Amino acid sequence: MKLLTLNENNRQIDLEPLDAEIARQMKKKNSGLPFSIHGTTLRFDEYTVGSITIGSTQINITTRNTAFTLDKVLQMMLYIQGVKSNLGATELGVGKSGLSGISLIPMLFVRSVKKLTEKGLVGGYRSRLEKDIRVRGQLMAEDFSPKLFPYQGIPFKEQVYTTDVKQNQVIKAALKKCLLISDDTTANEIKALLRFFEQISLLDPGTNLDDKSIFNFSAYNDHYPEAIRLAILVLKDLQLSTNESGIQWSAFLTNSNDLFEKFVRLMASNTIDEKVEKWERPKEFASINYEGTYEYKSFVPDIIIGFSEESGRALAVMDAKNKYFEPSKSSAASLVEVGDLYELMFYLRQLQTSVGALIYPSSKRHSPIAVNALDLKDINISLISIDLSASIEAMEANLREDVLKTVLAHT
Repeated sequence: MKLLTLNENNRQIDLEPLDAEIARQMKKKNSGLPFSIHGTTLRFDEYTVGSITIGSTQINITTRNTAFTLDKVLQMMLYIQGVKSNLGATELGVGKSGLSGISLIPMLFVRSVKKLTEKGLVGGYRSRLEKDIRVRGQLMAEDFSPKLFPYQGIPFKEQVYTTDVKQNQVIKAALKKCLLISDDTTANEIKALLRFFEQISLLDPGTNLDDKSIFNFSAYNDHYPEAIRLAILVLKDLQLSTNESGIQWSAFLTNSNDLFEKFVRLMASNTIDEKVEKWERPKEFASINYEGTYEYKSFVPDIIIGFSEESGRALAVMDAKNKYFEPSKSSAASLVEVGDLYELMFYLRQLQTSVGALIYPSSKRHSPIAVNALDLKDINISLISIDLSASIEAMEANLREDVLKTVLAHT
């Protein structure tokens, strides 16, 4: 296996002819994969990070921002799925080998399922139609036949406890998928865990993995929520294809800008009392009339706090910026781009508020920095950073403190 490493900014790489053909088939079957292939040249979309294996070539795409590694990318994805994990390659006992999401996901998932099986699988009750001379459930009088009674008995619905429930089916499906991409050590662990799931049915391919009822399960085994969320991450975000000889390709790729934005918005929502949201549909603010045809321009901020649909006002607006932010190494003027300030001020004007913030990833804890608009005395803008080297719990506490003190205190 040839191992290649790209930086997010260097998006182009030449493949061997056979691997290039596999990449073409990948794109044909999965048009949403974030790359294009021209001849033997593979070109990734902007802001793509993660790991992809194509035939005999594995490519790790590291982030352009030095504040977070691929481990941190995985940590953010887990957080968005509802798993607060501070684990990385080192904590998993595999050293600082630069393992990618593809390598870490099975290890994290296996670790979680091990804890779950130590407490035992949990199930639920199902109704099933039975016929017997002894009724052990709800009588189904409409199905009763006096003529058939001596032969079939009385029909009734019986409540039967079973571990063959959707949650265990999801976990089993994810274990089987991880088995395809794991090294020998992890594969042996997965095979041992699958023995606990021998009586569990295969997951229906049409199962809606976004169904929230999947997560509302089992107060008797507190390891289920994490295992289920990791399983869904595997089933939804880890893409792969097999052939007779094994894995043909696998991909665990994401957009770093979108990921950081979702991570910050969810963390803000989890840590402050006010409503935090992003509109599902952009708001129109201008129309263009060209020869009787109207086109509209619209906008949607990343993070809106305390928005009222009735008044059209918000308490504050924040924008996530996945850009280099290290105040100790930069001149003050270079910390923020003019275009980002203009954009945020436009949002503030549209939402009738004077309070906003730009939020950046960083490799250490920094105090918020005030930006004073010289001709707009009533505007309060702060530059806030999230220290990605800290634990999830510390990130949450720091973000809450910074937003309360430098943003919401001015509303």
